Amino acid sequence: MSVCNDLYKEIPQEIRSWGENQLEPNNVYRIVGEQLFSFIPEDELISMYSKTGRPSINPVILSLVTIFQYLENVPDRVAALWVKMRLDWKYALHLSIDDPGFHYSDLSNFRERLSSHGKESLIFDQLLKKIESLGFLKKYKQQRTDSTHVLAAIRQLSRLENLNEGLRVALKAIEKADSDFYKDRIPTVYRENYSTHKSDYQMTDTQRHEALNRLGQDINWLICFLETNKKSFIKLPELEILQTLFSQHFTIQHKEIHKEIHLKEDTTDCKEKIQTPHDYQARYSTKRNKSWIGYKVHITETANEKGEVNYITDIATTNACERDNETLPEIQKNLDNRGFKPEEQFVDKGYVTGDSLSESSENGIQLMGEASQLDNNVYTPDDFIIDYEAQTATCPAGNTSISFKELESGKHKGEVQIFFGQQCQNCEHKEKCTTSKKGRKLRLHRHYDLLKKRREEGKTSDFKQAMKRRPPVEGTISDLVRSCGLRRSRYLGILKTHLQNLLKGAALNLKRLIKSIGLCNNGEKHKLVTV
Repeated sequence: MSVCNDLYKEIPQEIRSWGENQLEPNNVYRIVGEQLFSFIPEDELISMYSKTGRPSINPVILSLVTIFQYLENVPDRVAALWVKMRLDWKYALHLSIDDPGFHYSDLSNFRERLSSHGKESLIFDQLLKKIESLGFLKKYKQQRTDSTHVLAAIRQLSRLENLNEGLRVALKAIEKADSDFYKDRIPTVYRENYSTHKSDYQMTDTQRHEALNRLGQDINWLICFLETNKKSFIKLPELEILQTLFSQHFTIQHKEIHKEIHLKEDTTDCKEKIQTPHDYQARYSTKRNKSWIGYKVHITETANEKGEVNYITDIATTNACERDNETLPEIQKNLDNRGFKPEEQFVDKGYVTGDSLSESSENGIQLMGEASQLDNNVYTPDDFIIDYEAQTATCPAGNTSISFKELESGKHKGEVQIFFGQQCQNCEHKEKCTTSKKGRKLRLHRHYDLLKKRREEGKTSDFKQAMKRRPPVEGTISDLVRSCGLRRSRYLGILKTHLQNLLKGAALNLKRLIKSIGLCNNGEKHKLVTV
């Protein structure tokens, strides 16, 4: 499919006359049509298309419509209809009044094209460049970051439903890959029993357990049968998901002449456990009193003085189980690549660890966030006197450690382990210190001193005053949730969810830019109190 060059560089006269009379000067679509229509260079989009074939809808139009639909929080069908029906959209898109629009599937195909060419952030990045070129994104020395949950576009399945769906989806994939093999070699009982969704509603525990065991036998037979026949579609994603589901829920014990399949205890790590074969990347997670299946999104924005407009500078989408501090290096790398690396980054406690403080400092960023406070009802490492040069530690009771060892390998490399041994047994402070029969044991992170220093800083009035720059990012997240539907993914998979989140961020940035331009057009400074 080739790019269509049929693009109006100017607003058609008939629609221009209507817009100038009917649209307010600060109307979002009027400003887009008159000042922002070409903020995405056509050259950046042409590379995604072939030079031959049937002409496509111009990607500049599709890019703007994609932003508009998240600005209004409407699905593809409605967005495509509004291109045809709404005159303000036609004004923004430079379309003639009788333009027929396009089929709604073109929007889905356009997003797929962005993802397949690695241009998920293209629209978001180009809008940021436009904002910067207009002079509205000069001050980004201070930025702030926070995260929230995103629900996957799935429903929660029970263990039996999950495995049944895994087998059903795999059988459909086999049928699509080789219908003759499916009809001739796959037993009829499989095609009958696993052709529809099945629920374990109203099953007793015994019935559920028996059904799970039968399902395990059937899944194992199918996997072994395909491997024995050396069918190439054993490598299909659906079959690989089924094999992973089997390994997560069942174990095989080999006997002398046969093997037995046993149901495992449901103890798989949440980072690895597949919740549904329909979106195998979605994960179950909890935070405080909230639990969800899906993903997590991290929003970073500028943190200017009160009353000044702030813009989103990065959006990162991650596994729901990934900790905030684990995502921080990726966020800072993205900011650096865009040329928006801050001097100070304000975050909440979830991002602050010894490693994140050290790595941020090495990257030239001062990470501003409170460190988690320790329990004051027991003796914490802060209550011990640590002498790294002498390699000794003294407890609150005055006892000296019997062992002081720095770990030199493994994932805990650089950490220090300290033991106090049997001297703790007769100590009068034992109840407040340890219940172990082996005495108190300390494991100090290699950057523990940075954490300790941050806890002390967190108690000062200057630090608390500086941290007042962080909370407004929660308002930005709230705006994204209310106006763009941030907390629900419309699509399956982390890549499509990430693209969706970037487009929602671009929509909010466009809304803020429009208001800034409107204020400037009225002769005022580009300040914005509310969005």
